[in-house]
Amino acid sequence: MTLKTHHEENVQTAVKYVADSHNQHPIANTIWLVAWLFIITLTAFLSPITADASVVSNNATRDVISESKQPAKSGDEPSGAVEQGFRDKSSLPKEVLSKEKAPATLNVAVLYSTPGHRSLFEGVREEFEQHHPDITLNFTGLVDASYKQALVPWLESGEMDVLYWQAGERLKNLVLQDLLLPLTELWQSQQFDQAFPETVKNLVSVNQDVYAIPYSFYTWGLFYNKPLLEKLAIAPPKNWVELLGMCEKISKAGKVPIMIGSGDPWLPAAWFDYIDLRLNGLAFHQALLAGEIAYTDSRVKSVFTHWQQLIEANCFNSDHQLVTWRDMLPPLYRQMTAMTLLGNFFDNHIPTNLANDLGFMPFPTINSKIAQFENVPMDVVMVARKTKHASLAMKFLSFIAQPEIQSKIANAIGQSSPHLKASKEKGHFARLNRPVLTSADGLDQYFDRGVSQSMVGASLAIFAEFIEVPNVERATAQLEQLRLKNLKSSNKDSVPSTQ
Repeated sequence: MTLKTHHEENVQTAVKYVADSHNQHPIANTIWLVAWLFIITLTAFLSPITADASVVSNNATRDVISESKQPAKSGDEPSGAVEQGFRDKSSLPKEVLSKEKAPATLNVAVLYSTPGHRSLFEGVREEFEQHHPDITLNFTGLVDASYKQALVPWLESGEMDVLYWQAGERLKNLVLQDLLLPLTELWQSQQFDQAFPETVKNLVSVNQDVYAIPYSFYTWGLFYNKPLLEKLAIAPPKNWVELLGMCEKISKAGKVPIMIGSGDPWLPAAWFDYIDLRLNGLAFHQALLAGEIAYTDSRVKSVFTHWQQLIEANCFNSDHQLVTWRDMLPPLYRQMTAMTLLGNFFDNHIPTNLANDLGFMPFPTINSKIAQFENVPMDVVMVARKTKHASLAMKFLSFIAQPEIQSKIANAIGQSSPHLKASKEKGHFARLNRPVLTSADGLDQYFDRGVSQSMVGASLAIFAEFIEVPNVERATAQLEQLRLKNLKSSNKDSVPSTQ
């Protein structure tokens, strides 16, 4: 029976009832008939709506019962967590999901040492993101002292994923604190043994594992004024005896043989480094700086004795306390001094028309039985062990290791790439880096990168004082006192906490 038929029967029944009783109560029955017809009509109007609601309710109940009989799937959202208008995204195709995901962010910490570093790394970011649109690079840059202060907290917290640092002992120190992620697997998979010299790999390795990717370096050596030496008929000295002889001839000509400065406290350390490397070799030098050998050792005293010979032969200028590395350059290209020991990071500080007047030579031989070791400060990138984005970090390191990218970075900062397939450097003196790198029997970093940081400041002050008053016994005794103090502090710090 349909709703319409049911309504018609109700009307017919009502009319028949009123007609039968009309003779007894005519007026009352007429009113009653009108009211009854109104109620029947209203009921007929509302019945379809009520019926539809009942159907929906019954269907919904049936769906819930049916769903409750299905086994729960792993990863299903609780029913109350699904809002109306949304569906379970696990059913979407992977390509749709990938488009919906926002790019992952990789936090990279860098050191800003020149105004151009900011724009340099902005260019690196843009090029990397072109190759990896699913990754966003977020660079955080600080100047030297601030960066070094923030480094360990960054590593301990995992706030930064990839970080700039320096090869050698400084890198090793972080490895021993278990703060870095090993990169040996990346190195092997990318065949970096064919990309970087073994001497470079040694700088980023600790206990046979690689912990950083090298990307730029510069070298140290003696820069000399070619026209001045030619005028005085002096050949660039190849050994210690010739170096002392050059000092004597230059002094007689009224010139300063060698410009030295302690206005930048780290400058004199290069003399200690090179004399020790030429006398005692790389292994001894690194062990000494690591605190494993006493500074009162006779071999260390020999280093200071040789340095004393240069001072007493008037090889150096007397105003060294006022001289920074920038101050050493004008006297050099103006023929006021014959040479200086410096890193070749000064391309932009020499007038182009005078650059060809300067020559470069390795530090002279002292002990012919010792191989050729060089100071080659190397900049690297490393990965925090606590990173949450290791796979993204590996993509960035692979990108930074490309010779084209390394060449761009090196040329922008006046240095060189250690990658064997990197393009030639644009800088006049940066071009001298690669021959030194490939010909050296071993590489060191620099005194202040190799010695414990707690010893750096006081050690540099001792070197500056030694240039002024070359007392071998006092200098070595002071350095030994520093070493013992540092060892005591290190042993105290290494005691496991009982809390």
